[in-house]
Amino acid sequence: MNTLLVRNFKSFFVESRFISLVVSITVIALRFLMFLKKGLPDFPANNTGFIWPYIEPVFLENPLLSFLASTFCVFIISYLLSELNVRYGVIRMRTAMPFYVPLILFSVHPFFLRMTPDFPGLIFVLWSLFPLLASYQYHHSHRFAYQFSALIAIAGIFQIHALLFVPLWLIGLSAMGRINFRSFIASIFGIILV
Repeated sequence: MNTLLVRNFKSFFVESRFISLVVSITVIALRFLMFLKKGLPDFPANNTGFIWPYIEPVFLENPLLSFLASTFCVFIISYLLSELNVRYGVIRMRTAMPFYVPLILFSVHPFFLRMTPDFPGLIFVLWSLFPLLASYQYHHSHRFAYQFSALIAIAGIFQIHALLFVPLWLIGLSAMGRINFRSFIASIFGIILV
């Protein structure tokens, strides 16, 4: 019985490709129903980057646009996590969970219905993981150091705390044995350029 349960769970929820479509449709419906019933939460967006105060009034004037933008960002975040798993084999077995688990987690609370600077910041931080993980396979890590530091600096435009990831990414680069003087200077140049 236990083996059958595990096998069914694995085939229907972990490895199934159809579950992503079902969860996506369910998440869109749940987010829309939560938006209609609760509306957008009202909270101040503190500790943001310098560009968000100019963008926020657009979302405050049009709650539907804020809801649609946050839903779109949640799907981009889920796609980036899934693509990281597919491209770099973070989870060794075939699974659709990196796509639908963030969709579910970002759809269970009304806080995530409103567009905040955290969404674009998280998108750029996740995007910066691609050059970091790609640097493991190449000897010229300075190009990748420039790319990930520029992407994190763009994330810092939206959410200033994203800049704290630059030292972590440099530690990750050194753990992979790919850091040298050129890559360190390239990462600083990538931050300064943005």
